[in-house]
Amino acid sequence: MKKLIFSALIIPLITLAQSSHIVNVGAYYYTPETLDILVGDTVFWFNDGGIHDVNFQINSVTNEDFGNPEEIASASLTIESSIGEIGFIVFNQSGIFSYDCSVGQHAANGMVGQIIVNAVNSNTVIDVIVNSPVHNTLEDAVFTANLVGTLSGNGPFTLFAPTDDAFAMIPEDILASLLGDPSGQLTEILLSHVASGNILSTDLSNEMVISTLSTSEVSVSIDNAVVMINNAIVTVADIITDNGVVHVVDAVITFEDDSSDILGCTNSEASNYSLEATIDDSSCIYNIAVNNEITACGGVLYDSGGPGEPYTNYENHSITIYPENDD
Repeated sequence: MKKLIFSALIIPLITLAQSSHIVNVGAYYYTPETLDILVGDTVFWFNDGGIHDVNFQINSVTNEDFGNPEEIASASLTIESSIGEIGFIVFNQSGIFSYDCSVGQHAANGMVGQIIVNAVNSNTVIDVIVNSPVHNTLEDAVFTANLVGTLSGNGPFTLFAPTDDAFAMIPEDILASLLGDPSGQLTEILLSHVASGNILSTDLSNEMVISTLSTSEVSVSIDNAVVMINNAIVTVADIITDNGVVHVVDAVITFEDDSSDILGCTNSEASNYSLEATIDDSSCIYNIAVNNEITACGGVLYDSGGPGEPYTNYENHSITIYPENDD
């Protein structure tokens, strides 16, 4: 049996962290003049000396609007003459934002700057699937079932992600049928691999039951560091994303048949009649005598089963008893 491994697969991850940046302000300069940052980053402006501001509104040379979004334009930093921090702005949208110093002829003398805010590469549970070299079938299935939008949402989601090898264990005709009918069982099967919330490996416990986004629940079993979700072994745990966590599993999760049907003999006249049986399995046995002989019309039939045992006849057998010959 496989052990719980955390390095069995190489799956690219993107680590995101907000950063802070500093722009120095002095006699006719912003340093750096052009600054590249990411969405969510913060920029601080520090005055090295003199009287300066940080103006994102109207171009001081052309008197035309910079065209910056109102959120940025209204965040312009006012005139500061003291050495030290002028202020800061958090940039929450991507774009190129120009600014200058509106004091005197500073802008005309080249005191201009530009902040280039780059969009952050997403790192959702969908991105993990798409970027993984071993989840191509799962990717196809999720796109076919139109679940990309759902799993790209805020979540958080916990995804138990079967590998290509896991899907390969499903007969080809059945898998093709599922992928060919996304409105059928495919969506239900996929959603049975997704739960709400960030469920890390440290949150799992033996016999834990997890409700999924489908109508089903999955059970956790842990034995000697082997973690199973129903029939699937977790091979890579805790792939953290922006909207949840992914655990790689080695099988498509299946569920035991919860049908109440029980096979057995359903005929109350049979000696092995079962009150619990709901489906007859042709196992009924009929006793036609209480001892080892039958007397009928003067004839006697002896049971070859031996004395003291009832004569038995199975449902698919017939017995013919002939009358005793008067001769």
